[in-house]
Amino acid sequence: MELSIEINAPVSVVWDRITDFNVMPEWNPNVTSVHMLSMQPSSKGTVIAVNRGWRQEILTITRFKLDTYLAFALKINKRTGVSEYQLEEKNSGTVLKHNYSLKGGTKIRAIFTKVRLRNELNALKRWIEKKRVAGELN
Repeated sequence: MELSIEINAPVSVVWDRITDFNVMPEWNPNVTSVHMLSMQPSSKGTVIAVNRGWRQEILTITRFKLDTYLAFALKINKRTGVSEYQLEEKNSGTVLKHNYSLKGGTKIRAIFTKVRLRNELNALKRWIEKKRVAGELN
């Protein structure tokens, strides 16, 4: 599934937020904690455990192109998938595209997943734009 959102912030600001995994619980209402399982900085091969209260997701960065593209291999219980973020400059802001695919599951689960992902993108937008207005982000 593909979703996109326009964020009133430069690409570099949006990139910094989506690649700073430690702040994810601040803006994502579905994330309770994040643990880096590899000691390297955010780059290909970095492994992250994202706790969503009711489950843990293991993300491994598979592709990383500064300020433009980030892809993860997903492992959620016994299911696997891919999550990709693509950033494009538009006017003075950023279009953030999120492609998400998880093997298995039902149509109803896919509907709930799409709603959850949409809510998460909206939360990220609100968080970044609020921080920028407050002067906390460039």
